[in-house]
Amino acid sequence: MKSLKQFQPFIMGSGMAGDAIRKSLQILNILEPQWDILPAIQVKRDASLKELSLRSKNSLLFIAHPPGLHSKALQEADAGAFRAIFCEKPVAVSMDEVHTLKKIKTKTAVFHVYRQSWGPQKLREMMAKGELGEVFSVESRYWQPSGAHRALHPEFKSGGWKLDPHLGGPHGVLLDLGTHWVDLVSFILGDNVCSQKAWFSFANTDAPHRDTHIHCSLDYTSGARALGSISKVVHGSANDLDVHIHGSRKSASWKFMEPDQIIIGEGRDRSVLTRHDSLLGSKQSPYHGLGWLEGYIEICRQVIKDIEGEEHTSYPTLADALRGTEVLLSMVR
Repeated sequence: MKSLKQFQPFIMGSGMAGDAIRKSLQILNILEPQWDILPAIQVKRDASLKELSLRSKNSLLFIAHPPGLHSKALQEADAGAFRAIFCEKPVAVSMDEVHTLKKIKTKTAVFHVYRQSWGPQKLREMMAKGELGEVFSVESRYWQPSGAHRALHPEFKSGGWKLDPHLGGPHGVLLDLGTHWVDLVSFILGDNVCSQKAWFSFANTDAPHRDTHIHCSLDYTSGARALGSISKVVHGSANDLDVHIHGSRKSASWKFMEPDQIIIGEGRDRSVLTRHDSLLGSKQSPYHGLGWLEGYIEICRQVIKDIEGEEHTSYPTLADALRGTEVLLSMVR
């Protein structure tokens, strides 16, 4: 199908996420010039999204302001004429918002960028083919050091919207990193959670309502269980996201910091499965990628292919994000 020319992106949010979106769209415009993606227009929080959507027949809205405002923005955008909506995680910060957002009809993607990496895509393929045998456990961690660093250096204490429950939401790492974690594990398993529980810590917290370290346990309908350690207060960590899948025939491990290789275990032996293609994200050669920007680029590419009627692969949808958010919120007592 012939592409409609000139997509006009609008971005709500001027922080790191908004900057990542802007850079990713610029790169995508170089890779896919036939779409003619115009320079993104910055949008204020109080802008009329319905009116904004009418400024171009190919308007795309990118929501990247504080998460406590995401639900309202999604609902207002859904009443407009955007061809697609893209939203940072979390899409909702309460169960009421989760239930309300299930009514959204506009095609909406969520920037759960890690699942778009080669490693998780390959792991999902291996799972589907039964190469690991019966998968009984997935053990994972997602660790960052920002809270640990601030605990030792009070001059770097966080402030502003992150400490405001109205803007940042009533939780901490649960909906910040936890949403990425549950989306990644559920994507790889290709399965739905049937029960869940968690243990919460508030060590070195900046505010009483902001959890900082969580242990999660998820049971899936297949019988597999996922165990996760999710934290922003682990000293000496980087952006440590890894997944270890245990099957009856083989194991497989992937790390975001080493994104183009998977460690395969078989009995007492181990081998390295390496990426050879350059089909995803920026299409850079293996081991020469752009880190987390790869996921942003790939999600934008697949959504535009989808709305243009072109063949496309999967991407994280609003429905996916709502399922994961509902799982996490149900663990809060």
